[in-house]
Amino acid sequence: MDRSLFLVSGFSRGGTNLLWNLICSHPGVLSTGVELNQIFGPSHTNIPMYWKGAIESFAIPGFPVPKSIASYGGRRVLELAENHAEESWGRWKTSNDIYTKDEIVRLPVCTKSVNSWARDRIFGLLKRNVALKYNRLLLRSFGVVKTVYLIRDAEAVCNGW
Repeated sequence: MDRSLFLVSGFSRGGTNLLWNLICSHPGVLSTGVELNQIFGPSHTNIPMYWKGAIESFAIPGFPVPKSIASYGGRRVLELAENHAEESWGRWKTSNDIYTKDEIVRLPVCTKSVNSWARDRIFGLLKRNVALKYNRLLLRSFGVVKTVYLIRDAEAVCNGW
């Protein structure tokens, strides 16, 4: 794909949401409105089971990602970004200006991937939700991917005066 992607990656409670919102507040960047966990992960949105299984299996490091899988993943991200830019809360570029159709199809997209603990729906146990594995999929599907890895100790306490 010819479009650029900004990918904010990190850990839960590490400041990724703040950085994601900062980047997406720029009028020259579209937001997906949802994280990669919500696009491809356990709470995926309308992905057929075939694609879900293929994405999960090729997200494992060491396995090459086929072009068809990468292409599908990239199209999903673009589709969500374009839909978000046409919705009432995502369509405002500035306070008095909305995105045009031309801008929606050419502007770079920003999304984020966050490793977090997710509660299992059946057993109620905490399990690791590793979203960074989807980065490989997007690296193959977009022409230019600008990745920011935000590493911060979420348990750290700020000491001040």
